[in-house]
Amino acid sequence: MSKVNDKWIFFFLYPLITVLVVHTGNDNSFQKLITIPSYYSDLLLAFLCTYAVGFYYRRLYRKVYQKFGWNISFRKIWRYQLCWALLVPISTIIIIEIIYLVFLLNIPLSQSSVFYLELPLVSLFCILINLLYLALYFRKHNQELHQQITQKDKITLEKEESFKNNFVVNSGIKTINLPVEEIAYFKVINKTTVLFTRDGDQYLFDKNLETLKDIVNPNQFFQLNRQVIANRESIISFERTDTRKLKVDLQPHTNDLVFVSKVKSTQFLDWLN
Repeated sequence: MSKVNDKWIFFFLYPLITVLVVHTGNDNSFQKLITIPSYYSDLLLAFLCTYAVGFYYRRLYRKVYQKFGWNISFRKIWRYQLCWALLVPISTIIIIEIIYLVFLLNIPLSQSSVFYLELPLVSLFCILINLLYLALYFRKHNQELHQQITQKDKITLEKEESFKNNFVVNSGIKTINLPVEEIAYFKVINKTTVLFTRDGDQYLFDKNLETLKDIVNPNQFFQLNRQVIANRESIISFERTDTRKLKVDLQPHTNDLVFVSKVKSTQFLDWLN
């Protein structure tokens, strides 16, 4: 899966998160805050932590969906996400915050708001970023899936358009153009290919079955055996024989019995269904 466009998160959302983290729960006015030296170190720490986690999430989600994609169980990816996308970044930020408060600002842990303010805030913002990345990758997945389906349909359509839509045959001095829908089956009789129409007309045809197999639509025609390629619409019924072959009844009826070998019977049934 290709990368998602997450630049807007870095340009707009992360600066907003940085400001909110520093100012949430702070009762001082902005005029007073800018006179406190620790305000600037708080902003710097929040900025560094926010963007460090941001780059971590960018790398994590690229790795996660290269490794897992969307074709695995939700339970498996949820356990992975819970550990690496929530517990690890939240714990790391809180540990950094404790070190900053205790060792740099000399604020005892018991007098800090790290567990009832910073921890809920960090958890909330981490959950928000995770939901955003999930939405971005889910959207990207749907776009790529749609492109794959569209491309597949295009290839299928091109292949179908490459198959013959009509056959030109001769009847005496007359040349007849037969739409493919009117053809019931092709049958080899005495080493000669004969085209049978659904109305029961017969015409000599100048191509062998191997050539015909490549120019007729395989969704519409099936080579039953070495003598017959039949249109789906011409197959009336079939029954299994004692030798596990399939005896096929065609319309119009043919004087010779038509069999599908036991080797091709499964393929024939899949095609017919």
